[in-house]
Amino acid sequence: DKTDVFLHQENSERERLKTNPDKHIEHVRDSEVRDAIKLLKLWKIDHGLLNVKTFLLELLIVKTLAASKSKNLDEQLKIFWETM
Repeated sequence: DKTDVFLHQENSERERLKTNPDKHIEHVRDSEVRDAIKLLKLWKIDHGLLNVKTFLLELLIVKTLAASKSKNLDEQLKIFWETM
């Protein structure tokens, strides 16, 4: 695919990681948990966790909240933290 890219990885078994930014953006955009993602990204910054990759955090949040899309934001955050 013309939109696939390879990311260099230091200190990893594999030197490169294949990914597709367009698919990632679409996955997060269509996740129906964007407000939770926004708040948890702010929490990450507020707590100085700058070494936590945003890409991975977003995927983790989407996966964790996949069954909780219809719940309100405070319930989603509670589910995320209880799962973590």
